[in-house]
Amino acid sequence: MKSLFCFFLFIVLVMGFTLGILPAGAEQKAYEILESGDHSRLEGIPELKEIIDKNRKIKYYPAEIVEEMVKPFLYSYEDFKEIDPEKIPKTEIPGFDLSKSEVIEDIELLFQVLKYGYVGYEIQGGDQAFLEARESLISWAKDFATEKGEKAFFHGGFEDILIEKLSFINDWHFKIGQERLYTHEKMHLGTELDFYRDQDGFYLEKDGEKAYLISCNGTDPEKYLKPSLNPGGELVYRPVKLAPEDNQKKTTLLLEQNGERWEKNISLIPADTPDYSLVPFAIHKENDITVITSRNLSRHFDDDLRPMVEKAGELRDEDLFILDLRGNTGGSTEYVRGWVKEFSSQTDYQIWGWGRIDLCTQTSHRIRKNTEYILGFDAEWVEERFSPTATGWSEVLYRKPQKIENDVLIFVLIDDKIASAAEAFLLALREMENVVFVGSNTAGGFNMGNYSFFNLPHSGVFFQAGVTLFFPPEISIIEGTGFAPDIWVEPAAAMEKTLAFIERYFR
Repeated sequence: MKSLFCFFLFIVLVMGFTLGILPAGAEQKAYEILESGDHSRLEGIPELKEIIDKNRKIKYYPAEIVEEMVKPFLYSYEDFKEIDPEKIPKTEIPGFDLSKSEVIEDIELLFQVLKYGYVGYEIQGGDQAFLEARESLISWAKDFATEKGEKAFFHGGFEDILIEKLSFINDWHFKIGQERLYTHEKMHLGTELDFYRDQDGFYLEKDGEKAYLISCNGTDPEKYLKPSLNPGGELVYRPVKLAPEDNQKKTTLLLEQNGERWEKNISLIPADTPDYSLVPFAIHKENDITVITSRNLSRHFDDDLRPMVEKAGELRDEDLFILDLRGNTGGSTEYVRGWVKEFSSQTDYQIWGWGRIDLCTQTSHRIRKNTEYILGFDAEWVEERFSPTATGWSEVLYRKPQKIENDVLIFVLIDDKIASAAEAFLLALREMENVVFVGSNTAGGFNMGNYSFFNLPHSGVFFQAGVTLFFPPEISIIEGTGFAPDIWVEPAAAMEKTLAFIERYFR
């Protein structure tokens, strides 16, 4: 069962950058459009410049209506019947040979912590979904004890059943043990045919003449065909579909040439995303082009990431460069803010356009402090951000996007492993002139962040759940779909094809 919030939300696919879910009625609200500059470095490729201009129209809302728009994402607390925070352990102590009463106590505590300590509680279905899961788990525990014995429970089996009963959650940051409860809408790309575009539509070359694409799966080709690159680095158009399954998708194309129509079936192949070593920062040359690589933004790699921030200003002397973020699962946005500030030389730069609201209850405060303790970091900021409030929520922070002037052409390589703070990096980069995103849609591990740890007291089962809701200026939920590229290519081939593209159009 997927989350129940689809009853009051509708899905919108905005290929211009965000792929996600908006609050019901959002499209009827008054909003403004920010255009992030003129992208003059792309004047020599009018087709691509048109794509970038369209994709950089950033929608944002007046601050006075944002709080109202965010309300459907937030649980409305009528009381605070929270458990004693001291009952939430700091560290994992796996239990073995658990009794039925211990398992049921763990279940009861779990759902209290989720209600008051998980920022995605309402987004993932609220009381209806979580209370149903709770009752199902208690029923399972009683039946299991009757069949196997009062003390026949064990850690691993209990963890497995928790994963099964909470599988309706779709949240990249949410983990039980090492299992993410998350489904990704993976890019499937058709590479058999290269299409081009003119004033009459999409076409391919057949026997020296144009054969136009009339439909894809019986619908407008505009819904399927996205900018891509062939192996020679040429800008072409290819069919793209997002789907959770990791198998091929069949697509039926209807083509027409000189009044004759015919169908052709092609396969859309799921994107091949390699595993990368977690290099926080590296700089090297490819074909005499500077390449910046960052696969991790964790505070644990501060000694590596500080030089990345400090050297960002030197990149202003480049004509163009590649920023390879593939595989970057995030960390701290501190390095994002520092990098943009140094590169743009905007000494007053604060943060990119986005929104944030913190869950401020005794429970969220406790598990966030536990997390800083476990990670070995200073927890002082937790007192400032997560001290309990009368509503259980902080004030909504919503920052207007801003245009960042930039004459350096930047190609940013992205894939479906980019999440969290690395997706925030993309939000910052899209406000900058002359930036092109190449690859697949990202993970969509953005909205329910500031992940925090807790363990169940008897079984020791580990949980990770976010305590802060983040949202882009469009105020959308992008879990599992992420941010879209400007040019859709297989992530494994993104570097090779970007280099070929640069050679073809800029050398």
